[in-house]
Amino acid sequence: MPDITLSAGLNTNLRSLSDTTDLLAIAQGRLSTGKKINSALDNPLNFFTSKALSDRSTSISSILDGLNNGIQTLQAADKAANAITKALDSARGIINQYQTEAASAVNRATASSATLGFGGTAVTGSTLATGTAAAGTLAATVANAQTIILTPAGGTATTVTLAGLTATSTVNDVINQINATAGAAGYNATVENGRISITSSGSAVVTVSGTASAALLGTGLTSAVTGGPTAARVNSLASQFNEQLNSIGQLANDASFNGRNLLSALTSFTVSFNEIATGTQGSASTTLTGKDVSLAALGVSNLQATGATATDFGNQLAAVTNAKSIVANYQTEFGNKLSIIQNRQTFSKELTNVLDTGAGNLVNADTNLEAANILALQTRQQLSQQAISLSVQADQAVLRLFR
Repeated sequence: MPDITLSAGLNTNLRSLSDTTDLLAIAQGRLSTGKKINSALDNPLNFFTSKALSDRSTSISSILDGLNNGIQTLQAADKAANAITKALDSARGIINQYQTEAASAVNRATASSATLGFGGTAVTGSTLATGTAAAGTLAATVANAQTIILTPAGGTATTVTLAGLTATSTVNDVINQINATAGAAGYNATVENGRISITSSGSAVVTVSGTASAALLGTGLTSAVTGGPTAARVNSLASQFNEQLNSIGQLANDASFNGRNLLSALTSFTVSFNEIATGTQGSASTTLTGKDVSLAALGVSNLQATGATATDFGNQLAAVTNAKSIVANYQTEFGNKLSIIQNRQTFSKELTNVLDTGAGNLVNADTNLEAANILALQTRQQLSQQAISLSVQADQAVLRLFR
């Protein structure tokens, strides 16, 4: 107040106390907020630099949500692809089962006579007779240039033309000629229990004809398949195979995460790596594109419900093997994308920590230092108060002189 005059000592002590009180308020504010700079008024450069760093950290943190979604979408697709591979393995196992059972089947044409004679000598058991000129010669029964024609149903005929037979030729010589000519077509001739027998590696019925066939095998001879899976068994295996293939589409349909399915050719989306808008300079991202795992795209198809043939099963075995390779390639692509995104996720987390730390270093208070400052200022405040009290007492001593 202008009407009150204080001594110089008292004024000095009051200013000191006022300064101490202001510093104490500042220290208490820093300790309570944890910040040494709370507004642009405190330090414009540090305040706005810290704000920019914090804003970028926040933006990158929001990018992490997109990265997490991309990772989960890839993992969902990979899990489904694993299940599809297992379905293809099961389908291949069914084909292998069919082929194992079918391998036991024999397609055989056997002579109708219990014995087969050449030159008056019967062929019985494992004995091979030799024709002689005295007995009427072999050529009288089976002659050179005569033929044995093997015709599979719906297939190409194989013709064996006999040649080089003499009076001393044996049944084994005839069999050797059949095998030499027809062996490449899957035929094999033997003598079993006194009868010439011809087997085919195919499953189609084989008709035996030709000028020498009647003498060797009898007339009107066709092959018959013995052993192997029954028609009902083949139909059952085909049904199991089809069921495995049909499960592939179901697995693919259920591979979505948050509405996105990478096992659908219709899916394509971008995963952003930084806060810069995609397509502008400085932006970073990767695109995830869905894969078509329909049966047509994989190159596999259902077997016919009834009457599937060995050829049908064999064709699907190759197709299933190729389909597994396609799915494996898709998983390799998914794994590569997953590695990239996970690496970016780790980097983004570390970068946000760096940004937050840098922003804090610019504006955050050292709580230990501020606590020590408060204790020191409180002590100084008490000393200032004592000094003011002493100054007042000095003035009171002057007043006592007038009493």
